[in-house]
Amino acid sequence: MGIKLPHTGRILKRTGTASYIVYRDGDMYYAANGKTMSVEYSNRDATSVIQYAIDNSPECGTVFLKHAQYYINDEIKLRNGISMIGEYAEILPNSDFQGEAIIDIRDAPPYPPGRKQIIEGLYINAKGIAKYGIITRWNTCVGYYKISRNVIRNATESGIRLEKCGVTNIVNNTILLGTIGKKGIDLDHSGDNFISYNDIFGGAWGILAISGGNQILVGNNIYMQYVDLSLESGKLRSGTGIQLHIWQFPVVLIGNRIDNTVRAIALTDGKEVSLIGTYMNRIGYNYYTKDEPDPNATFVIYISGNSIQAIISDTIIGMFGSSYNTARKVLYADAFKYLSIKNLIINSIGSDYWDDIRVFDIYAVASGILEMDGIYYHEPRTLTKTVYGLLLHGPANIVAYIGKHNLPNVVIGNNVKFTKNKGRATIRAGSTRVTVLHNLVSAPSEILLTPYGNIKVWVENVTDTSFDIVTDTAPTVDVQVAWYAEV
Repeated sequence: MGIKLPHTGRILKRTGTASYIVYRDGDMYYAANGKTMSVEYSNRDATSVIQYAIDNSPECGTVFLKHAQYYINDEIKLRNGISMIGEYAEILPNSDFQGEAIIDIRDAPPYPPGRKQIIEGLYINAKGIAKYGIITRWNTCVGYYKISRNVIRNATESGIRLEKCGVTNIVNNTILLGTIGKKGIDLDHSGDNFISYNDIFGGAWGILAISGGNQILVGNNIYMQYVDLSLESGKLRSGTGIQLHIWQFPVVLIGNRIDNTVRAIALTDGKEVSLIGTYMNRIGYNYYTKDEPDPNATFVIYISGNSIQAIISDTIIGMFGSSYNTARKVLYADAFKYLSIKNLIINSIGSDYWDDIRVFDIYAVASGILEMDGIYYHEPRTLTKTVYGLLLHGPANIVAYIGKHNLPNVVIGNNVKFTKNKGRATIRAGSTRVTVLHNLVSAPSEILLTPYGNIKVWVENVTDTSFDIVTDTAPTVDVQVAWYAEV
């Protein structure tokens, strides 16, 4: 028997022609054919009604859920190519829920090029019962897949998880993990994904990507939370805003915001990554007791991987609050192939709770190339402890270029060689030359001299380790000479 649905015209105008429209009336759920508007199936179990609509939709069909609460006792198994669009319909598990995920797409065959699948406009409340809000477990994907404008909350493991999946847009979702969930967006062996303008709150990771690549992350807002903000008993429950681990193809992060976390970004054992226009605030807000410091300290950016080629630019980093740690580091890197850090603003690193504060700590366990330029550091407070602006050290060689910065207490180890370097040398009274150890990777091809006195100077004996600054007439007082050299 056909049934007249309220607001039919508005629904169909928004969704196009839905294969099925699912709605609730009292304790009953109904699946109406989207063309004939006749009810084909009804039941008190929302799971069976939604699954009927999915299973009976044609290829590339759409199931539309009207605004209501849909209590399910098992996973909604969404067929490949079938879209599910809601009028902010709330899907939530019963206490006897049997599945892992609220919506599960798994073991689907690859669908042909040009196909699309959309999950949109749903309010998925896992209630701390389901592990995942949405999970996809595809082997291949060559169509177009979009998860957008959903609210997902209280999943115990991940709000959205992709396994072996690609060509996916995850856009404009709100994921609320609180103190229950672990990961907002979880990418496992997945690539070619565009993840943008999502709001992620709570959890241990905002976005975690393992073994994938070709990810583009744009404009995401990640705000971490903690179980206990008490300095007496607090333990770390959330830690990293974005972590990329073992990726083989380029990853781009643009305009993301990360707030209120111990570690903002971790890049480990991958390859190419560009971090541009990121705003990171209140990083290092870690509540360990002073007698039990966090052994990993706090990092804004952590880099470790012999093959990583990272560009970090046009980024603002704000530090905040007190934390009991043995060290505090804006950027810590122990292994990289190439690292470029340019145009950074760093505000308020410190607290006198730390004995060893480091802005940039680069301890090379593998050889790499480092470029730094345009670094502005501002500390509005008066600190009694030493702040090291830059430490370059470690057992492996670093080839470096250090440009403009205002970092305090720069310490350069013997393992560092430069492509460009500058300094000052002094020709002593009564002498006509001084030898300069240029610390370049090889003999310089260009050397510029500026004497601070009325003498003529030039360069002789240029080698891989040094050069001489020479004058024709010995000065009667010491004269400084500024020098600049590059390979």
